Amino acid sequence: MHPLDQMTRFLLLLVAIFSVTSPAAHAKNASVGQIAVQHAWAPATPDGFQPKRSEWDPDLLGEVYLTIANAGAEDRLVVVATDPGIADSVELRRHKVDHGVMQIDAIDGGIVLPGGQTLDLPHEGIHVILTGLKAPLEIGEHMPLTLTFEKAGRLTVDLVVAASSADRP
Repeated sequence: MHPLDQMTRFLLLLVAIFSVTSPAAHAKNASVGQIAVQHAWAPATPDGFQPKRSEWDPDLLGEVYLTIANAGAEDRLVVVATDPGIADSVELRRHKVDHGVMQIDAIDGGIVLPGGQTLDLPHEGIHVILTGLKAPLEIGEHMPLTLTFEKAGRLTVDLVVAASSADRP
């Protein structure tokens, strides 16, 4: 073997090794107006995922984690959506314990985003939930997540599926 061929192979191997990164490293941050959304990710679905087979089966859920920074005046996150081929819907929910009983309620009217502040979701019982998943969420998958704000308008971010928060964008 020619020494140059061996060096070329070695360099190609190094390039291949160092070009492989965590899937979460490819997540894109996005902004509209004074609103910026960062670190959008969802944990992978546990093993044994089974899509809903009948109307009596429970909806299969996925949780979304993200950071919303509002550099402007107060705004409100009113709607979150994704491709219908991924989930039936995306819901804003509030989880709270009332007299020892966990209650989960849909949030009507959206989530207030105070001006000049950053909100990490989930936060204080507020969650973004993918309901009626059509297939397992696989590590490395990317999907669109569209957020609509009352004043700033609509923004689509790249949601990345990761194994854990350590792998998130």
